[in-house]
Amino acid sequence: MSDDIINKALGITGAATSILAYVFYNAYKSKTRTATEIKGLRVWHADDQLYNHISSKEGSFLAYAAVDGNVEPLGRSTSSRHGQEKGVMLKSELVEHKIIKQKK
Repeated sequence: MSDDIINKALGITGAATSILAYVFYNAYKSKTRTATEIKGLRVWHADDQLYNHISSKEGSFLAYAAVDGNVEPLGRSTSSRHGQEKGVMLKSELVEHKIIKQKK
């Protein structure tokens, strides 16, 4: 009887591990897809060309956009597909970190 209990416990543990692995893999895959899409962004200037491009799209939106210039929200805010965050990024800063190995 103890072998039967051990086998059931191992089966339940294996199933739970598989479910958790699937959930984490899907989250990882979604974030990786987003990062890949962001790497290939075209930089738009805040002018009529950007307005005309967005107006020609169905739903009047761009999935991802890098805009150079002053940007202000007009009515509807942007939203994230990874959470409840909304808004327009008003300032961005690129900070590079390097690890310097010291000689002994």
